[in-house]
Amino acid sequence: MKDQYNGVARFLHWSIALLIIVNVLVALYMDELPKADKISVESLHRSIGILILEMVIFRIFWAFYKPAPPLPDSIPAKEKKLGKIVQHSLYLLMLLVPVFGYLLTITEGDPASFFNLYNLPAIMGENEAWQEFFEEGHEILAWTLVALSSLHIAAGIKHLISKDGIFERMWPKK
Repeated sequence: MKDQYNGVARFLHWSIALLIIVNVLVALYMDELPKADKISVESLHRSIGILILEMVIFRIFWAFYKPAPPLPDSIPAKEKKLGKIVQHSLYLLMLLVPVFGYLLTITEGDPASFFNLYNLPAIMGENEAWQEFFEEGHEILAWTLVALSSLHIAAGIKHLISKDGIFERMWPKK
């Protein structure tokens, strides 16, 4: 199907989606743990966040290298415009949530470690005021990402039901 996204774009789309779902669930689980038990789960959450950030950055570069196939003329102009707004907002949020998470981590005085393989450089030091700002921002942005992702999923289901070919553009080949 020539109007389908390429294999790399589809792999990144579904991998990032799965990682976001897993990381939200890890965060919800982590919030229920006593402070002493949070360290390893928090480390996992941070590492997945770094992986999501790296994959999203690669996905953005990939989209410039291999742009999305054009939408069919049967899709109304308003729907195309709304789709673009949602898509760009999702990309922005997928960048901002882990960046705020990284800034939250370093302003807490903790290393931003990627599965204990390497640490991201700390561009700020421990700072309680900034830590509170980044913590609140991280949470608000994350829940906004969940809400917008839900809208994206609902649109995907709508396109699947209407059989207009849009859903199949991102679905893995048979």
